[in-house]
Amino acid sequence: MLLLLMTDFAAMFTAFGEFLRAPFDGVDLADWRGFWLRALFDDRGIVLLTLPAAVVMALAPPRWIRPLVVAVGMLMIGYVMGGFYLVFWCALCVGLFAFSERWLLETRRTDVLPIGPPLAAWLLIGGGHLLVYVLPKAPLPSGVNAWLYEHCAWLYPLTIRIAGLDPQAAARWGWLDASGAPHLFFIFAVPHTIGTAYLAMRMLHYFSELKRGTIPAERRTLLNFLAFTSHASTVMQGPIERFARFNEELDTCGARRTPRDFAIGVGRIGLGITRHLLAFWYLWPVVGAHLTVERFYRHPEQVASYGWLYFGSFWYAFTLYMSFAGYCDMAIGISRLYGYRVVENFRWPWFSTSLAELWRRWHISLSFILRDYVFMPLVRKRVNAKAALVILFVICGVWHQPSFGLLTWGLAMGVMVGVNQSWARWMRDIDRAGGGVLFRIRHAWLRCGPLPTLAAWFVTINAFVLSGVFFFGDLHGWRVLWELVRRPIAAALSEIGAG
Repeated sequence: MLLLLMTDFAAMFTAFGEFLRAPFDGVDLADWRGFWLRALFDDRGIVLLTLPAAVVMALAPPRWIRPLVVAVGMLMIGYVMGGFYLVFWCALCVGLFAFSERWLLETRRTDVLPIGPPLAAWLLIGGGHLLVYVLPKAPLPSGVNAWLYEHCAWLYPLTIRIAGLDPQAAARWGWLDASGAPHLFFIFAVPHTIGTAYLAMRMLHYFSELKRGTIPAERRTLLNFLAFTSHASTVMQGPIERFARFNEELDTCGARRTPRDFAIGVGRIGLGITRHLLAFWYLWPVVGAHLTVERFYRHPEQVASYGWLYFGSFWYAFTLYMSFAGYCDMAIGISRLYGYRVVENFRWPWFSTSLAELWRRWHISLSFILRDYVFMPLVRKRVNAKAALVILFVICGVWHQPSFGLLTWGLAMGVMVGVNQSWARWMRDIDRAGGGVLFRIRHAWLRCGPLPTLAAWFVTINAFVLSGVFFFGDLHGWRVLWELVRRPIAAALSEIGAG
């Protein structure tokens, strides 16, 4: 028996060792472009390109910080996203600033409908965000596009200029025109990697605070606005800063250029790179091989292992967490080098014991923006709190991707968080009652050591992750959930029939 156990453990460790070595098999570690560039500088790791500029900003006089933030942000956008996108971004930000000043005057008029200016802002922000998804479908004529690609490569993103598009991915998503050149507008295909999605959330905050009168006139300058919208380390994918705090941090960042802050920044960058590489080398390859929509979500009945059918969504969710949290660590660390403290975006979400708590720990900057500028205004207008929660999460889902799958995820998450809050309120009411059968049952359960906490954690994490089947697999997520339920029932019925 002991020999068998030792043999099993040896085989397990051998397999684990092979798994750890797999990303490096047949790879030249000295190949900067072929290995390290691909591993480090993907759509999230690209934030590391701002590291040299951060060191320069750390050495510059504090009075130069805003012009440097704008300059570095524009250089980052132009270098990574290409000259065409830089022109688009500059025009967009300047246009939004001009519109916001005019819009503020409209909110103070008494001869217009009160709902008019807020509705205009919502249409601009929401409609503009959705419009970005349409732009890739409106390419230039093939001849013009081919000429630009051949003679003006600087208009195209860094990945195109260095390595070109992956032919299979480009063909699948329709990013190539008839001549084989990439569409100039393909850069808009994924708004969450180019900054426009996060700009929409920043504008939701900015316009809301303008209407509330919390942004003084002396702060509303084009320089401050461009610095706020184009901060290099957070412009692409957050965290989502708030205008007042952003400017206060810039005003005082010179006082935080200390060896301690520099060491903290270096440590966070190291943590972020570690998370990012672990996700890139070990987690994403499994997602790409086994958790695609076609292989996993569309045909879950073909997944032989029930354990993998269940834990596959956990793997996907944890991969996303490692990748995104790693990016946030790098963004926070790089900014800390010159004394700027970026808001935290994750606070150990996997230890949450309720969905309400989880959303105070996961993608915090987005959660609190939606809470403060969607949920709270609706509740103040006497919209039912449960309905407001559903609206909040539907907006959150559609913001990630305008699809029926993300709409379903938003509806499900909104309902689950509402149920969670109702349960918590019921438990508080039972505690306040101070007696009765339910009070005795509840407190007997609470005396069961760590079991109540573990049970709450188990329910929370399963609700969060399993709702993610719609996030990762669109409406095909229903197939996974059904298969998870169907197999145990079929097995039980088979046992009963056999008995």
